[in-house]
Amino acid sequence: MSSLTLRSPSFLKPVIAFPRNAQHPFVTVRDALAAVHDAIRVFAIKFHHPPPTYNLWGSPAERVQTHLSTAAISDAQIRQLIMEFLTGVSIWAGISPSPAEPDVRILQVR
Repeated sequence: MSSLTLRSPSFLKPVIAFPRNAQHPFVTVRDALAAVHDAIRVFAIKFHHPPPTYNLWGSPAERVQTHLSTAAISDAQIRQLIMEFLTGVSIWAGISPSPAEPDVRILQVR
């Protein structure tokens, strides 16, 4: 399997895991866990610090704020953002096949 697509009601969009080891062209459990971990960090930051919106003329519709990068946030801060983003669900309960999409897995989180 050259990639693994994971969906969850908690995610803003699907997470796609790719093999991280060129010697083994398949997705491992570690690859999937790392992809979900990285994606949740990004989702939490975007949830709390959405990008600015622009009007038809390309000007900011609202006051533009400085956006935080993942490197600028401490581990303690990102843990707090993730807990607020996931609204109390933090246990990965497993994955199951998607009934609607044959190549997609649903990540169960509770």
